[in-house]
Amino acid sequence: MQGLGTTESAYHPENWHGQKVRNWSPNTEMDDSCLKRVDGVLVSKAQNEDVVRSAMLYQPRPDDLFVVSYPKSGTSWTQYTVLSILSKGQPPKTLVDFLLAAPYLELMGAEAAEKLATRPAPMKLHMPFHKVPYSCESKYIYVARNPYDVCVSYYYHLRRLTPKTVSDVSFGKFHELFLAGQVPYGGYFEHILPWFGRRNSPNVFFFTYEQMKNDPTYWTLKIADFLGEEHGGHLRRDPGLLRKVIEASGMGNMKLVFNDDMRNVIKKLLELPPERALKSVQAFGSRRADDEMHDEEFVRCGVYRSYYSARSPRPHPEDDRLRAVMDLESYINIDGLRMRGIFREDIVRQVFTYKPRRDDVFIATYPKCGTTWTQYLTLSILTRGNPPKTLEDFLLASPFLDLMGVEAAERMTRPGVLKTHLPANKAPYSEYAKYIYVARNPYDVCVSFYYQLKGFTPKSVKDVSFSRFHELFITGKLPYGDYLDHLLSWYEYHDRSNVLLFTYEQMKKDPASGAVKIAEFLGEDYASELRRDPALFEKVLNATRLENMKELFDDMNYRLEAELLNLPPEKTFKSVEVCRDSWTRKEGMHDGQGLLRKGLVGDWKAHLTQEMIEKTKEWIECKTAGSDVMQLWSDIELP
Repeated sequence: MQGLGTTESAYHPENWHGQKVRNWSPNTEMDDSCLKRVDGVLVSKAQNEDVVRSAMLYQPRPDDLFVVSYPKSGTSWTQYTVLSILSKGQPPKTLVDFLLAAPYLELMGAEAAEKLATRPAPMKLHMPFHKVPYSCESKYIYVARNPYDVCVSYYYHLRRLTPKTVSDVSFGKFHELFLAGQVPYGGYFEHILPWFGRRNSPNVFFFTYEQMKNDPTYWTLKIADFLGEEHGGHLRRDPGLLRKVIEASGMGNMKLVFNDDMRNVIKKLLELPPERALKSVQAFGSRRADDEMHDEEFVRCGVYRSYYSARSPRPHPEDDRLRAVMDLESYINIDGLRMRGIFREDIVRQVFTYKPRRDDVFIATYPKCGTTWTQYLTLSILTRGNPPKTLEDFLLASPFLDLMGVEAAERMTRPGVLKTHLPANKAPYSEYAKYIYVARNPYDVCVSFYYQLKGFTPKSVKDVSFSRFHELFITGKLPYGDYLDHLLSWYEYHDRSNVLLFTYEQMKKDPASGAVKIAEFLGEDYASELRRDPALFEKVLNATRLENMKELFDDMNYRLEAELLNLPPEKTFKSVEVCRDSWTRKEGMHDGQGLLRKGLVGDWKAHLTQEMIEKTKEWIECKTAGSDVMQLWSDIELP
């Protein structure tokens, strides 16, 4: 990799503590010749030695809290989670406010710690243990990440700090630097091992990025407990606050904060009033504005095992087509069925031809009609009130056939439940298997589906308005096609003894009766047991209450692919492995909603204009002419 040598013009014209300070322009971050050592620690030449030393020599206070990590291991996410806990779900909304509330000490210096407005505050450090300002009275959170993914993420991070005058920014070159420890803050294992050795110290909380990704609820509570029993206790007593904290520190919200242009951030920091201004920031004030950098976001994709697709990194121009689910060109057509681009044609066709077993139970719905709720309720009945407690176990006990394939059905622990969104003419059907179909009024389906697909749509797609989506919905230009076509295909089967059809609205109105109806359909033994044992019945209902399910499912839309990709070898599926490349290539998405949103009946009233209502009515009248299917909702208010 070609280096650009240091010239006098690359220095700030003024002194900071008597030392000339280089422009805050990294020049060639992906070249080991552009690193320097500050008291033995490798840092970028862009960093000021006095500032770094001030961080090393800082005297910790008893109420100090540090978030320590090797770069690109989840530092900012951890800081933001801590701030969300401390602020009761109200973390900083701008990058400037974040940097002042959770300063990066090697960049901003001990002065930033001393000027903290509120304590405790999660101060960030990347320096190795032997240089960290350490005190037994202070608290330290160390987040580790597997070295393969660290290498990939660090590559993209340093690439964005490298001017386009540097032509060789290949992953192959960076990989060699990473293994040799010739990157800022040195070798990965030299950094992690000393902290791993202190993981049992009472003032050190050590966990992994992967653990947090797998179960953010559990690890958010663990972090809260480490901060103080009052924080953990408060979150446990208030599930709504816990959800708020987790949502606030979700990847979508963080992208809005952290992907700001650093030129704007430095400018705002320079404009701070004297009592808040930092000398360290003044040193970076003259960064050359004409340095054009290689493109990458600060908060990237945060996926597991991204090293699989980064071993030979290359641009993926097809990503927009794969992910832009609110764009007409973003779909594939599989034997006449419209599907999202992440689905594999061969896997879906295998599902079309799957031969159901006699003990197969299918939950068949159009998206956003209560599928997950029905799956979980059915599993609760089958397991006598002990449904899966982790998303991994849920996916294995109730696999999504369209995505995971026939292999998932064949390996499923029984009794289990198979999920499909296929219409009746495409679903694997047998008179010996059982099928539960959940319908929902089309107005609310439209609203709920909008929020889900919006969250799957890249920010490169500009028009994600509800009005745009409504047009796609009533013309059937969405995954799985037209909702009423789907509903009518299954409604033809509603009188068959092996098909149970009910509405989401009926279940919401009387979940106890709905549970009994499902239990009777599964087998009289299940229903009799619920009737005989009120405690068991209450246990089943309690497990499937929306507020309890949210803890497991609320961010399933964003965790689903990562959970499947991260299954251990003995549990993984061939279908998942062949999808790995396309699933791991992601970009910033629009803010949507979790899998379980509000679950309200009548939410359409807050979204549809009168014009939309009239268009929807015309569509319904046209599609359902000659059918009594809309009588399913004769007991609720619809236009």
